Parts: sequence; structure tokens; C-alpha cells
Amino acid sequence: MFVRECRSAAISVCVVTGFLGCATNTVPFTKGKSIEVEGSFFSRAFKQDGKPVRFDDVTSNLKKEESSKDKASASEIWYYTALVSSGVGGYLVGYNALSSSISSDSKQTGLLLGVGILGVAFASAYFSDKALTEGVEAYNSSLPKNKRVSSLGLIPIFGFAESRFTNSLVPTVGFSYQIP
Repeated sequence: MFVRECRSAAISVCVVTGFLGCATNTVPFTKGKSIEVEGSFFSRAFKQDGKPVRFDDVTSNLKKEESSKDKASASEIWYYTALVSSGVGGYLVGYNALSSSISSDSKQTGLLLGVGILGVAFASAYFSDKALTEGVEAYNSSLPKNKRVSSLGLIPIFGFAESRFTNSLVPTVGFSYQIP
């Protein structure tokens, strides 16, 4: 009875936190705009115009771009590897910790196996994050660069010119402009 209650409580917590994690205000991916990468490994955020874009939206759109297709595909493979292995590892750790606390079983093989699988999950998540970040950098570098428009530049010109009235050289000051 106790084990069944613990399982239902654990499932409820997982469902609630899953819904809370999906409740962020995201904007759809806009092709042709650059993607900003903010944060570090555990708190990575991809943004366009300062607003967050969903991970799967970034991945699916980067897979359509020639410059970032390979990195986005590799990131997705690593992501699903991390997702599955974290589920399996978490189940093994939780089940074996709970069962060993209820019974006095001292075998920790399943617990250690779960910890090892969680290590694989963290490594896979790191490689997924790294590949997607490299894909975003490749995508951003393939976008056309905005030409920087600078202001009109006035350049003073000093010299001598022949006077019409006196047939002599007189000092002159003029300005030239430059449009970049």
C-alpha cells in the first residue's frame, strides 16, 4: 500500500512540474532572424528579439537550414538519448532506493546501475546542448550581415586657389563629404 501511494505521489509531482515547465511564454521561430544564446549548460535559453523560443522549434527549423542541418540533427539524437536514459536511470534509482528502504535488502546493484545510466544521460545532454549551440552559431553566421550605416562625414580641405580678380594664389578652405 505504501509503495502504491509513493508511486502515485511521484507521478503527480512529475506531471505538475512538466506542465509548469511548459508554461513559459515563447514565440515561434522566425526564419532569417538571428538567435541569441543565453545562459549556461543547465539554464540555456534560445531567444529571438529578446523573447524565448522553444527548444524543439529551434531544432526543427535549424534542421531545415543547410548551414546548421548536421549539428541540429546530432543535437536531436543526443537529446533523445539523454531523455530516455534519464528516465531509465531515474526509475532505477528511485525504485531501488524505495525497495531497499522498505525491505532490508542490501544489494545496491540496481541503484548503482541507475546512477551510471544517469551519468550517461548528463553526458548526452551536454553533447546535445553543445551541438545545438554550434548549430545556432552556424545559422547566425550564414545570415546576411546588416550593413552599418554611418553618418555623413565632412572632410575639411585646405589649399590654394587662383583668384580671378588679382591673378594670385589665395588660401582656401573647403569641405568635402563622404558617404560610406
